Amino acid sequence: MRCIAYPFLFILLLFCMSFSLFGQQNAVVDDLLEEEKATFGKSVYVILTAAGIIDESLTPEEAAAFISPKEWHVKEKSADTPVTLGEFAAILMHAFDIKGGFFYSLFPGPRYATREIAFRGFVFGRASPYMHISGSEALTIMRKAVVWKEKYR
Repeated sequence: MRCIAYPFLFILLLFCMSFSLFGQQNAVVDDLLEEEKATFGKSVYVILTAAGIIDESLTPEEAAAFISPKEWHVKEKSADTPVTLGEFAAILMHAFDIKGGFFYSLFPGPRYATREIAFRGFVFGRASPYMHISGSEALTIMRKAVVWKEKYR
């Protein structure tokens, strides 16, 4: 009888752990939605977890540290610093492997990443790489990128 109880307890433990991981991601998304200026760490966390690059159990601070400034074409920032549209666009394009146009292929940084996501319709209105975005704008842009990526795989 004892042999049957151990696998059941192990499965129950894994099941409970998975709920806490989903709770972590939901808490980060909820916090990001409330931000007037989206923070770098939460923005990176949401992009990288949606792209399947990092595990949901990481924190926004660990997600921000995951970004290599040279490889991802963004400046090194702390997790609680507001993110610009250009930084968000550069990370989004890199994480989702979205191919850009001619200028983006030559200069794959925030400026041309912003132009690419505006061209693809992920952003409405003014799109400057230096402007700050709200948490809800960040999630809207990411949602549109995910939908676009699924459509054009």
